Amino acid sequence: MKHYSQYILVVLIAILALPFFVFADQREELSGRILLQVEQHGEAWYVNPDNGIRYYMGRPYDAFQLMRGFGLGITNENLNKIPIGLIAQSGTDTDKDGLVDLLEEAIKSNKLKIDSDGDTYSDKEEILNGYNPNGDGKFPVLPLDQDLIDRLSGKILLQIEDQGQAWYVSPVNGNRYFLGRPAHAFEIMRGLGLGITDHDIADIPKGSM
Repeated sequence: MKHYSQYILVVLIAILALPFFVFADQREELSGRILLQVEQHGEAWYVNPDNGIRYYMGRPYDAFQLMRGFGLGITNENLNKIPIGLIAQSGTDTDKDGLVDLLEEAIKSNKLKIDSDGDTYSDKEEILNGYNPNGDGKFPVLPLDQDLIDRLSGKILLQIEDQGQAWYVSPVNGNRYFLGRPAHAFEIMRGLGLGITDHDIADIPKGSM
């Protein structure tokens, strides 16, 4: 009888603890993600990977606040160890190569030339295939650092050695996405968003800037 009671107690503890483990797994899975409330009006939230709290991103101003409040400074040397991701982005594209001028300025490619390094491959083609658009004509692979990518997953990075350009490191693929100006950041971060139900998002604590 005593052993039976102990068994029942263990089962009850396991049942009561289950929601905690499920919640913990969910928070880890959604860490650093942009969430969209699909059952409402597509409201966007950023889940800060440092504390697991979600922050509202309803307007470009909110995106600017996130960039300013959570941006982590990074050197150009380390930034170049994270692959560049591309997503449809509004803005001027002088050379019509599929890369907006602001992005080309951030990565130091030539916004007036489709092929900055003259190796017969367009800047966009090189980026999509993980190569350096500013190479010496030999199609060099960028020096990636997987440990660094994993450590910065879901974070917003600021180029401290340049003009403070902002990047978002996607937890999904480890690519960094150029955020540009606040309006562009809002557009891009929503474009990378993951749909979530009201029930599931309610389990993630809400914060404010």
